Amino acid sequence: WAGIVDNAPVLAAVMAGYLDGLASRLNPRSVAAAEVCLRQFASHLIATDPACRSTRDVHTGHLEAWGNAVVPRGVV
Repeated sequence: WAGIVDNAPVLAAVMAGYLDGLASRLNPRSVAAAEVCLRQFASHLIATDPACRSTRDVHTGHLEAWGNAVVPRGVV
């Protein structure tokens, strides 16, 4: 997360807050899985769109690009 915080602190803070909320409702393994996905998605955003540094900047195109990026890796 350090690189994400350095490049997109607002994005990192919102995602951390979301994970905190999940922790009150889900088991730790589910939260850990969500954390991995969010970290990878945030890293993808930072690498592919220098202007996207907040969740309010995320749009459908980002989600489509992320989907296209993970499918070849066998993640579905």
